[in-house]
Amino acid sequence: MNETPEDDLHDALRRMSGSLRPTVHAPSAIHARVRRARRRRAFGTAFGAAGLVVAIAVGSQSLAGSGPTPRPGKPPATAAPSAQDQLFECPTENRVFTETTTIVDLEAQQQVVRRLTTLSSVQVRHAAPSPLGVVALVVDDSGDPDSYVDPAVVAQLREVGVAHVFEWDPTVATAGVDADGQVRQVLQWLLQPALNDVRSATRDLSGAAGIAFWQDAGAVLLQWKAPAPQEVLALNGTRPDGVRVIVESVEYSRLDIQRAQKRLQGVLGDRGLKDRWSSSYGCGDSSGLIVGMTPPLTDRVVLQTILSDALGLPVMVVPEDRARLKDL
Repeated sequence: MNETPEDDLHDALRRMSGSLRPTVHAPSAIHARVRRARRRRAFGTAFGAAGLVVAIAVGSQSLAGSGPTPRPGKPPATAAPSAQDQLFECPTENRVFTETTTIVDLEAQQQVVRRLTTLSSVQVRHAAPSPLGVVALVVDDSGDPDSYVDPAVVAQLREVGVAHVFEWDPTVATAGVDADGQVRQVLQWLLQPALNDVRSATRDLSGAAGIAFWQDAGAVLLQWKAPAPQEVLALNGTRPDGVRVIVESVEYSRLDIQRAQKRLQGVLGDRGLKDRWSSSYGCGDSSGLIVGMTPPLTDRVVLQTILSDALGLPVMVVPEDRARLKDL
């Protein structure tokens, strides 16, 4: 009788169930990642309730208006435009925060996760599908706070379909980072080399608009002002480590947005509107500038036209109450 992949999976699991936990230390790559996890416990604690940080340097820096408080990291909700307002509109957030992605082999990964619940020789505290394959967090029962995942355990788990094996961190768990939060931290580690390589390759090139972790897609998103140079376009694609680099052409660079922000202050001052200015920041797709003004905005259409003409790029004016920002 011909054996199926599922038969192979069962055989591997049976072998694991009857084996003893090895004591050999992990290779240097895993060693370095675990040590880095220890050093970043404070980081994990700070972002535990909402999940760990997933993006770096998305778009341009925001500038606060004349009020006492700056715009928070996540843009406030904006009112829907009126029927007569047909002028420029743009997304307030980068696509890494808003687009839903799909794991292509989700069903196969879920099957692997279910198999892991039957193990007796390896204590898998949590496992989850991801765009980079199944991530398994293994419990360390040695009592050594500086121990690592054994390479033989890593090999065993990979034999049944696990792509990435890391140590379960009980310290951040008790500090409020749930299991899925730890998986997201693992994804950030896995994406970090790609992000570092992209930043290094583009350091001396002009036109950058933003670079971000896109954990839900297993990718690093690089936004670049069109036309992007060949050196940038060559980065697009899937790397040997499985991480995708997505190069996205946009209308304006980070420097373009920053220059418009600086000019904005003078334009608003000349028109006696600076006291109503709440904040300014780049569109999530780098297609223009978003300007927050305290309501009411009865002159929104006119103001968008004035600012767009003065700044030389599209402007979307949104109602933004400075008092609300202070509460956030």
